Amino acid sequence: MFALVPFSLLALAFGAAHAGCSPPPVKTAYWYEVIQHNGISAAIPNGKNWKVFRNVKDYGAKGDGTTDDTAAIQRAINTGDSTGTRDAGVFGSTGQPAVVYFPAGTYVVKSTINSTVGTVIMGDPTNRATIKAASKFTGDYLLFGHDKTYAGLVGFFHGVKNLVLDSTAVSGPITLLEWSVSQNNQLTNVLFNMPVGATTHTGIATQGLNSGLLINDNEFRGGGVGINLVATQYHLKSLVFKSMTPSPFPQCLFQVANQGALRINVADNWALRRQNRNPPCQCAPSHCPGNEIRGLLRRHRRQHGQRHAEPDRFQCH
Repeated sequence: MFALVPFSLLALAFGAAHAGCSPPPVKTAYWYEVIQHNGISAAIPNGKNWKVFRNVKDYGAKGDGTTDDTAAIQRAINTGDSTGTRDAGVFGSTGQPAVVYFPAGTYVVKSTINSTVGTVIMGDPTNRATIKAASKFTGDYLLFGHDKTYAGLVGFFHGVKNLVLDSTAVSGPITLLEWSVSQNNQLTNVLFNMPVGATTHTGIATQGLNSGLLINDNEFRGGGVGINLVATQYHLKSLVFKSMTPSPFPQCLFQVANQGALRINVADNWALRRQNRNPPCQCAPSHCPGNEIRGLLRRHRRQHGQRHAEPDRFQCH
């Protein structure tokens, strides 16, 4: 026999047993967004008053998915002091550090955003902001990631991380990131979001001489080319390519090391393999030895044996 217990008594008992429990924590802003920011520039006069941390919303950006935030974002990057602006080259290559921060949101831009030396462009890794090219976008690049004042081999101190770069509203050709940088740079946790089937859209491209080193933990969706690197000394780690037509593979490299799996997800893997057996070289012959990633991996396995090739495995699914 079972005794019926009034619901009110059960509720009282449950409440008493859990009286000490706290409600689930409310999500707060990313810690880096809300801490005190007191960075300085040690390399310029009056550098103690230099503003390192720049929240783009403090410069007028809305991030509401409709407002044109181009000018506000560029203002956050370029603002200097009474000596001049950061895009004028008056502070040297080490005198103008800046962290340009994007709170969560969608920031629509109608023309290219130009970075400058010493700039980290970043968002909240727990809720990445989107920089989205408008449907009537003008320019070859969504984000020009290195300072035009300096050649690629002097393109130091650049960073792009924790963001989504989006070209899904653009019908014509576009490259999401120009990345002709060299050393002491960071490109990580970025989603390059392109329309599926848009063969004239490229995720990352470089030009001239540069040596960008590590590119890690990024994802490329849609578009025609994931990465087109015309350069030396790149370390590619944990890159994911999805729904890309026709070629996700990096091409035309002097030196490249791949750590972790480059994961490919396309509609027709057989067509992908056939198209990339001997991919066309898109750079000057002097900068293109003809080695693409698959060839490098095959050579590595011949020299060192299959057991040493595990970190360089391709996973096609």
